[in-house]
Amino acid sequence: MTRTLLDTNVILRLLLNDHPTLSGRALDVFRCAERGEQRLVLVPLIVAECCYVLKGPVYRMDRAVIADILIEVLLFEGVECEERGTVVAALQAFGERATDFADCYLRALSQARNWDIMSFDADVRPSAGT
Repeated sequence: MTRTLLDTNVILRLLLNDHPTLSGRALDVFRCAERGEQRLVLVPLIVAECCYVLKGPVYRMDRAVIADILIEVLLFEGVECEERGTVVAALQAFGERATDFADCYLRALSQARNWDIMSFDADVRPSAGT
């Protein structure tokens, strides 16, 4: 079965349904994956970029909404993600706190692997509330 890496713009077109051609093409790709015709691979870096773009000055989406819709994408039939549980935990934290996704991801990864974090950012350090 073919594995296809997803780029941010495909996910955005799917979620925002804001382009007459590309949004439909994005939906078709996800439908193919749902039917088992291909596997869509979503890497954590692309999840981070989706958070950044959707929260940014163009779309200004609420963090909790961003987290919810990206978790839905991660759990969609035919989508695989490296460290899915860690990425979901990071998105949940992103939705609840005023911390960027990268910091949430580092904390979630640290907890999942029982690793220390070296950071000067209080939002990342383990003492920064769980």
